[in-house]
Amino acid sequence: MIRFRLLLIFLPFLSLPLAGCARRMQLPIRPPAKPVPRAATAKEAVKAAQAYIRHLQAGDYSSAYALTSEESRRKRSIEEFERAARRGGTVYDVDGARPQFWEGDKASVALPHVEDPAWTELSLVKEKGQWKIVFLSGVPWSPQP
Repeated sequence: MIRFRLLLIFLPFLSLPLAGCARRMQLPIRPPAKPVPRAATAKEAVKAAQAYIRHLQAGDYSSAYALTSEESRRKRSIEEFERAARRGGTVYDVDGARPQFWEGDKASVALPHVEDPAWTELSLVKEKGQWKIVFLSGVPWSPQP
């Protein structure tokens, strides 16, 4: 009886070395959150997207075209751009534009629509220190990368 009691008392202490041998359950590692862009960088990208849409709204298609990336301009001539832009497009709440995504020299800006609760995301790339709209497909009013 005494041995049984001693065994009950010392059993937890005897099993401690074995506790370290068990495989520990690991929780999934969460990817680190994307760093929030500096306020100045975010404002620059938003201003570039706003300027692009404002030029389209004003019918100043050559100025809007100048705000597209070099790759976009190689893919589409100014004449093609103007022809497509004259057809019109989505009406945006330009003042409601907000930064959406950042990674190095790439960004996107969300522009809310006026007619419905949807929004359009414009992709931008930084070229020679300036944010430019990426327009490889779609229409000027809703460019797609």
